[in-house]
Amino acid sequence: TKFQTESKAQLALAVTSAVGADLNDAINVPATVPLAEDVPLLEKMTPDQVNEAVQSKLQPEEISVLLLMCSYSLLEKVRDPLSDEELDAYQQRVMQHPVNWLLTSSALLIKCKVESKRNKTKDRAVFQLEVLYNEYETADATDSERLPYVFCAPWPTRQEIRKLMGDSYLSIGMAKSAQTVYESLGMWSMAVSCLRLAGEDKEALELANRKLSESRDPDLLISMAHITNDE
Repeated sequence: TKFQTESKAQLALAVTSAVGADLNDAINVPATVPLAEDVPLLEKMTPDQVNEAVQSKLQPEEISVLLLMCSYSLLEKVRDPLSDEELDAYQQRVMQHPVNWLLTSSALLIKCKVESKRNKTKDRAVFQLEVLYNEYETADATDSERLPYVFCAPWPTRQEIRKLMGDSYLSIGMAKSAQTVYESLGMWSMAVSCLRLAGEDKEALELANRKLSESRDPDLLISMAHITNDE
């Protein structure tokens, strides 16, 4: 933490490039959202000694492999704090020297998924997801910077990131913001649930009825039963 006065053991990923890496540092990458001032955590681990295996540059292909390993780990149904600490170590190693817009964006997305589960960082995860989503429209990166490694980076579609935003809004109690997101994606049962969480049962019932008149969606029927207490 910021107030730490003595060194503590931390998990770090030690990996060096197999071929060496002399890469250009002048690249366009998404902005990293800082932690709020009242959060006592440090942005990243600061080692006591320089370790080449922890701090050296890696080739983009090597970074892709590390990111894919993170993505595979996120698929595990049973997760624990140690699993997330391991993902932190991978993500920090990848972000040590950003080399490409898409790979950096993928690393930040993995970071969001981990931080969204922690009370002290879930707010930052929401803001970072907004930055990543807006990159589809406002990024300074050119197509030539975006397209390399597109087939070997765990980067989702725009709609998938939008859905993650809705989930993150919901996790911090922003039910109305989440409702707007889910409606834009056509996820009507989730939008109805958000209205109920916001205490707007009448609006939730109207939305459910309107959409059920268009399609007999089973999820909406369940939502309707919850609103009307009809078993």
